[in-house]
Amino acid sequence: MRKFLKIYFRFNMILSLLLMAYCIFAFVGTLFNIPFVVNVIAEVQSFAGFGLLNLLSGSTQIMLASCVGYFTNQYFYRVYMTLYNFDRFREISGLFIIPIFSVAQLIMNFSLLGVLAVIPFAFNIASTIALTAYQKSINKALSKAGFSESEIKDPAIQEAGLKIAQLRILKAEGKITQEEFMAHIYNILENKE
Repeated sequence: MRKFLKIYFRFNMILSLLLMAYCIFAFVGTLFNIPFVVNVIAEVQSFAGFGLLNLLSGSTQIMLASCVGYFTNQYFYRVYMTLYNFDRFREISGLFIIPIFSVAQLIMNFSLLGVLAVIPFAFNIASTIALTAYQKSINKALSKAGFSESEIKDPAIQEAGLKIAQLRILKAEGKITQEEFMAHIYNILENKE
């Protein structure tokens, strides 16, 4: 699940970059009134907007929507970059913020992309659900292992568990011996490391 989340967050980063590029494309095209760009934006709006986006046919509205959409998509790019680089997915809190900002992203992208804006919205919601499910599965495994709920949420125990997991990876890769592994575990349990 962890590898899947890493791949999924990488995909969402690329999607956010593409949306940012489209917003820049729309902003620059309408700012300088480049006919080719304006025609492409109009075609996308008519195809994906089902005629509902005719209200945003003015260049000022498109520039405003693309400017705000750029910053909204940039926010999600940074969120997914942080999640991709974060190793302890079970310690992430405040995931309820992602769906709230996803609604803002949906509105901004809908003004430029029409119903295609539902795609990044759905990916944002799915990432929140997947990350929450991953955190619950880890907590359930820890509770089956005999840890109480207060111990599961204890930062010292979480940190010790992370260190032991990193040691197991090093041992599996052959970078440390069994004796070194046991010595490090002893130091972790004695709070010396």
